[in-house]
Formats: sequence, C-alpha cells, structure tokens
Amino acid sequence: MEGGCFCGAIRYRVTAPFLGTAACHCRKCQYGAGGGANYSALARRDAFELLRGEPTIHESTADSGAAVKCAFCGNCGSPLWSDTPNLPGRAIRIGGLDDRSDLGPRLHIWMEEAPAWHIIGEGEKTLPRGPAG
Repeated sequence: MEGGCFCGAIRYRVTAPFLGTAACHCRKCQYGAGGGANYSALARRDAFELLRGEPTIHESTADSGAAVKCAFCGNCGSPLWSDTPNLPGRAIRIGGLDDRSDLGPRLHIWMEEAPAWHIIGEGEKTLPRGPAG
C-alpha cells in the first residue's frame, strides 16, 4: 500500500497488513484534522518505507506524558502519520493512502472530547479515552 501528501512531495509505502484502524476524537487530533476526527491505520514501523521527500515533524506531549511526533508535509500541510512509544506501530493517516476503500475505523477513541456532531456508526466500538486511559 502506498500513500503521500496532497502536493506529491512526500510518498511512502507500507509493506505489511495494517494492525488495525481507529478514529481519534481528542482535541489535539481535531486540530490536526481541521475539525473532525483523526482517522489512522496502524502500521508496523519495520513495514514503513519513505519513498520520497522529508516530512516536517511537530512534537507534542500525549495525555500519558509520552512524546508524540506528528509528521506532515511542509509544502501543502497534509497530515501524514504520528509516532508515539505507547503504540506498537506508526499511525498512518488514512486520508493520505492511495486506496482507502476498506480502511474504516474499527475503534473510536477519546469520545469524551468529541463534539456532538462527530458521527459514530451504530454498533461501532468506542472508548471515552485512549486504549490505556
């Protein structure tokens, strides 16, 4: 599976099946997504290959105290992925993948920070905070 940013300056490849998908509704992810949830597919770090370009990295602190490194394109601003030691892989933003057809979220996290207009499908699994929170 390949993906990249809107302007094409950054391209990457994921060479193994994703470990899972989720939508994060925390306030920080709302900023990064421009208002909605942050939809991500979790990829093993050893299955991620940067093909072209060099992303800009913004570092912040998660609620757990862990460092979160969010990668985005410095040209067009597209969010690309995030890394935190609390996850078993790299959280790839689903919107940047070339084929997103079967990657809907299997879990919605940080629902306690989601606005009422964040729509969750009937029967979808939700957590009030993150998996460890």
